[in-house]
Amino acid sequence: MNGRQELKAGAEALSIPLKEQQLDQLMAYAGLLQRWNKRFNLVSSQDLDDFVSRHLLDCLCVPADKLTGRILDMGTGAGLPGIPLAVAHPGQAFTLVDSNGKKVRFLQQVQIELGLENIHPVHSRIEALGGDFDTILARALSQLEQLWQWAAPLLAPGGQLLALKGQLNEEELAPVQPMCEEVLALKVPGLNAQRHLICLRKV
Repeated sequence: MNGRQELKAGAEALSIPLKEQQLDQLMAYAGLLQRWNKRFNLVSSQDLDDFVSRHLLDCLCVPADKLTGRILDMGTGAGLPGIPLAVAHPGQAFTLVDSNGKKVRFLQQVQIELGLENIHPVHSRIEALGGDFDTILARALSQLEQLWQWAAPLLAPGGQLLALKGQLNEEELAPVQPMCEEVLALKVPGLNAQRHLICLRKV
């Protein structure tokens, strides 16, 4: 099974009906990342192995009904999870912020080449970013307590932080337990590893 077939089958397993154009965009994104990575080291070379399951499908596991209002991908890096989610949900707008200028330039190139009108790449430190977001995404960025410290000032009242994590760590979860609304176990097609979505809510 090639990458495109794996992506299509995985998306169908997640009940995400990707159109041919969306499959084209996601595979083009994977190709761009591979090319740019040779010059700018956007992700580790290991991260490019099994890219469809470990990254594209892993990001697409975020339930659509969780993606509400103004959405920020905090510390997006090479655009994960923001780019795959923006492709899969073209009706939603995503702000992608990172403090690394090379990574933001890559995101701008992705935006141009994929024709993504629903993303807004921003070069900024999280602490310096203003905003009033309804949903903040974070993947492979930091511990939950630190993520909440960054996210809380940027969230609108009633807003949510969605943290994509691997194995559930009760010790890590303890400091943010008062804000924890839900913990979802995710099943990523083609990936034999634990994945969880931690949902924290600002009162």
